Amino acid sequence: PNDPRTYAASVLNQVLGGGASSRLFMILREGKSWTYGAYSAFSRRKGTGFFQASTEVRSEVTDSALKELMVQLGRVGTETIPTPELEAAKGSLTGSFPLSIESADQVANAVANARLYGLAPDYVQTYRVKLGAVTAAQAQATARAVIRPEAAAMADVRALSTAPRSFRTRVGGLWLFVPLMRDLHLAGVLRSADLPGSAMIPAEQAVRTL
Repeated sequence: PNDPRTYAASVLNQVLGGGASSRLFMILREGKSWTYGAYSAFSRRKGTGFFQASTEVRSEVTDSALKELMVQLGRVGTETIPTPELEAAKGSLTGSFPLSIESADQVANAVANARLYGLAPDYVQTYRVKLGAVTAAQAQATARAVIRPEAAAMADVRALSTAPRSFRTRVGGLWLFVPLMRDLHLAGVLRSADLPGSAMIPAEQAVRTL
């Protein structure tokens, strides 16, 4: 949370998958009709955090949806966010923040978290100002630094009857195919994934890994 890129990351995520007006939601749901929703989020820990993006789609469009999702993850690092989209994202975040500190309990919780994570004493008071100051260049630079599709760990959960024999896409990282729980008793899950530097691993191991 005390990373100087925190504010840019918040704005970036709002553009990418932070809500119903985000790119992932609008493209995968409104544009493609593949899902009821698609989202992304940063998990900010005191130590190392992580970024994740997820969606639930019909089995027959899983590959197409995942490829489109990866395209959008790469796009935020290679293209400058248009001003109207950037301002809308910042407006949404700054406008909703007061709702999180309406009560005395909420204020106390916000202050306690700020202290826990070693944030500035005026973190709560200046949060909206610093969000509003984020530029498109800062958001793009943050995306390049912290969202790396080529190193993504992908988990694909679906029925074995609809599982692909190989996964063909130009992204790296680890791809985990995790069958639905009712299918875990079936043998022969191990297959090679046509993905540079990656491999499909047994379902039992994948479940433990996740």
